[in-house]
Amino acid sequence: MLPVNGDKESVKVSLIGIWQDAPVIGSGWSNVYRFYDSGKFIFNPNQMECDKRELERTGMWRIDGNSLILEIRTRTVLKGGKRVEATGSCGSDGEIEGGREFVEKLKKPKIIKMKIGNLYFDREFKHSVIMLNGKRYWKHRDDPDDYR
Repeated sequence: MLPVNGDKESVKVSLIGIWQDAPVIGSGWSNVYRFYDSGKFIFNPNQMECDKRELERTGMWRIDGNSLILEIRTRTVLKGGKRVEATGSCGSDGEIEGGREFVEKLKKPKIIKMKIGNLYFDREFKHSVIMLNGKRYWKHRDDPDDYR
């Protein structure tokens, strides 16, 4: 294991890409962070949870010691519509039918501080892994725009 030792630049370079809280991608992505070299980040919640209202969070990220600081500036949410029984490949019992997506700009950015734990390579799944607030995230792509 390679512990994070406070070298902010090497941690920053390592984080650039797509990180998912599962080692494999099913029929959809699980919870995903996309980190950009510019300091931008995008968080997308699990695609299999079809009854969620929040679809995306965006903002800026930075490293401060052994912490990842996220400054959430916008949220994409589903408004309206109704919850109905899920169809297709949903992991939830319901889904939202007839909702419309809206981007909400937060009046005051929300700050989230996450403890960065060990960064290591998972030989079984052939991906880098990082601990964020004690939860494992596997790096699936080096290009944060390669999210489909």
